[in-house]
Amino acid sequence: MAKGLERLVELSKGQVSTWRQEAEWRETNKEWLKHSAQIAVQVLFAIKDKGITQKELALRMGVSPQYVNKIVKGSENLSLETISKIEQALSISLISINTYYPLPELKPLLVPMKFSQINSTILKDRDYIPYTESNDNKPKAA
Repeated sequence: MAKGLERLVELSKGQVSTWRQEAEWRETNKEWLKHSAQIAVQVLFAIKDKGITQKELALRMGVSPQYVNKIVKGSENLSLETISKIEQALSISLISINTYYPLPELKPLLVPMKFSQINSTILKDRDYIPYTESNDNKPKAA
């Protein structure tokens, strides 16, 4: 038993433990790590369901197989671009965006805006269009 301990001490000479920094990093980044892990599970389910490999997914996404491996480990901080590539490559939806209503009492007066309705118009500080009732009782944009 002493030989095992001696060997362990010999192997660890000159190495400084980074467990505290790693734990602090995980604590600092726990919110996005949680989402990354959830996405990783969904990607793994989709890969299995569709009968493809991580290498095939990498080809579909236009990234390296090593990057896909990082994604499925659940510790990669994914950009919206990468999430979109995953969604397109697997024909799945990973995220959805809910419409924000600033005040609950205004909710009935607001019509959610779809990007297809914008027609290249840029609206500042608003993700909705107020509407008024027309003569035929159908809502129309104000």
